[in-house]
Amino acid sequence: MDTWIVAAILIGGIIVIFGGLAIIVAKFYRKVDQGQALIINKMKDEPEVTFTGGVVYPIIHRAEIIDISVKRIDIDRRGKNGLICKDYLRADINVNFFVRINPIKEKVLEVASTIGCKRASDLAALDELFNAKFSEALKTAGKQFEFAALFDKRDDFREKVKEVIGEDLNGFVLEDVAIDYLEQTDLKFLNVNDTNDAQGIEKIVRITKEKQVIEARLSNEAEAQIANEDVKKWERIKLAERQKSEIDENTTQAKEEARIKREREVSTKELTKEKDIELQRKNDEAEMLAAEQAKMRKAEAALKDREKALLIKEEENMAEKLRLQKKREELAIVLDLQKQTKAEEESSKLKRAEGIKIEAEETNKTIIEREQAERTKVSTIITAQAEAEELRIKEEEKAEAAKKVAEIESQMASFDLKKTEIETESQKMRAEAQAFEKERLADAQAKEFAATEMAKVQVERDREDLRKIKISNDDLELNIVDRKGNVDAENLKRQGAAKAENIRAEGVAKAANIQDEGSAQAELLRSQGLAEADVEERNVNIAERANEIEANRIRQIKFAEAEGISKLADAQKLMDSISQEREEFRLKLDKQTEIALAKIAVRRDIAKSQAGVLAEAFKATDIKIIGGDGDFFDRFVHAASIGQALDATMDNSQTLQAISHDYVEGEGNLIKEVGNILSSPTLQASNLRDLSLTALLASLSSEASGEQKKLLQKLLAKATDLEKGK
Repeated sequence: MDTWIVAAILIGGIIVIFGGLAIIVAKFYRKVDQGQALIINKMKDEPEVTFTGGVVYPIIHRAEIIDISVKRIDIDRRGKNGLICKDYLRADINVNFFVRINPIKEKVLEVASTIGCKRASDLAALDELFNAKFSEALKTAGKQFEFAALFDKRDDFREKVKEVIGEDLNGFVLEDVAIDYLEQTDLKFLNVNDTNDAQGIEKIVRITKEKQVIEARLSNEAEAQIANEDVKKWERIKLAERQKSEIDENTTQAKEEARIKREREVSTKELTKEKDIELQRKNDEAEMLAAEQAKMRKAEAALKDREKALLIKEEENMAEKLRLQKKREELAIVLDLQKQTKAEEESSKLKRAEGIKIEAEETNKTIIEREQAERTKVSTIITAQAEAEELRIKEEEKAEAAKKVAEIESQMASFDLKKTEIETESQKMRAEAQAFEKERLADAQAKEFAATEMAKVQVERDREDLRKIKISNDDLELNIVDRKGNVDAENLKRQGAAKAENIRAEGVAKAANIQDEGSAQAELLRSQGLAEADVEERNVNIAERANEIEANRIRQIKFAEAEGISKLADAQKLMDSISQEREEFRLKLDKQTEIALAKIAVRRDIAKSQAGVLAEAFKATDIKIIGGDGDFFDRFVHAASIGQALDATMDNSQTLQAISHDYVEGEGNLIKEVGNILSSPTLQASNLRDLSLTALLASLSSEASGEQKKLLQKLLAKATDLEKGK
């Protein structure tokens, strides 16, 4: 009995124990979902990993769940951060990396120990962990492929990325790589200052330009083919039209042959008449040409006579100028001798200078008379030439020659007037120079002679200007006549052609109208109309030819005159070296004379102004002025300026007014007081050398007494105020 009880108790206890254990296991058993693993940290050295579940006891066990499913890590590189390829192009790319933990105990424990269960299960933490590694793998792999190869060899690129990433992922394994987006980076995101981007830009521009060229070439070829098809179409149309016109021509060929036969006969008759008329015209032209040549020979002879007269005139002028040059040199020598003589010979110099002056005036008068005679001679030659022209040309050309002579005479009169004004001005300048520069007689005589030479030089310049004006007028007249002849000839030609065309049209119209009445009468009328038209056209040609001959004649005459004048100018330019030296001397003398006259005028104005000032200043004064030197005025003005400055200083300085008040009012004696101060035994040379004015006055005041001390103290106070005012 007792045995059964004990046995029952034991069995009940065992059941209770096992039941309790079952309840405990059921209570603390943790299951794991698929894609997860349970890590239980027990009392052992190594944790236990289970992929299905396990019992986790409180306090003595610690359990962690780690996610071992596949996770996607997104790497996106765009814009400035785009992937750089082998050919330096940037690619906007988006790549998805799929990673997971192998369901192996060792791998799970490695991830748990290196990364941690919580971080290994957090996608953001994994992205932060592997982003840099995956980005570097993309850069390394992308640098080995050109941009176009990324499209063509995506599998190779993916395998290359896997190869670069390798197996070292801290327990993770790279499941797959997927390229989700791949495009070329926009050109605006490339940096031109980056060497890689610069090479990429260069390639992009080169490829796009080549594509544009190819597209343009294909477009042009297409347009050319279209144009060729259009041309072929129009050629077929034209061919059909041409065939149609040939058929029409064959139907009217018989009529046309008859008409051509009739016109050929008429043309033969007209050609015979034209030959006769042309022969007569050539004879008339030969006679007119011979007459024109005779006129030209006469004109050339007259021109040569004129050139010869001008050359003689120029030679006489040159001889006269050389004589004047020699006299001027002699005068220069005389003036040099005059400057070297002594003061007592001034009277004889004055007489000699007066004689030279009279001789120069007589020479000037002789030159003026000779120039008037030459001018009369030139006028006579021009009048004779005008008379010869009146005998050779028509009534209209007589009027033109008379007008030309009147213009030349007007120019000569203007020249005389200008010369008279120059001589008057020269005489006025000489008179003023003599009145103002009596004490400088030699310089005045030289300047007067230079002024006379300036007048002569101005005369020569006026002559040269007159000659140039004449040449310009001749050229202008020639152009006017030439243009007038061409215009008249063109007008006559147009009128004759129009008239001939009208007559010819009228003849043809009449012939066509009466052709049904009789072909003979029609041909006669037509021949008459053509003959009248030919005669009118021939008359127009003759008039045109006559105008051309006349224009050529006038042109040749004017060209001959211009050429003669040009040769004369060239002959003057090609004179010997003496003339060239003379011209250089003349120009230099002109310049020196102008400068000297300007100085004289300035000095004269200054002297007048000084005299006016002195006259106004000395009206109410009794001053004796000794000497005529111009420095007196400067010294006088300087002294007056100093006086005015002193007066202004005294008026504006209160200190000087206070110091000088006693002396101005008569209450003190400046000379006596200064004498007392200087006679003081305490004033030594060393005091004046070593002390300032204030120190000196203080030293004297300390040793003085009585009125002298008061005076020194007053001066010391004023000096102290002056120093403070500084």
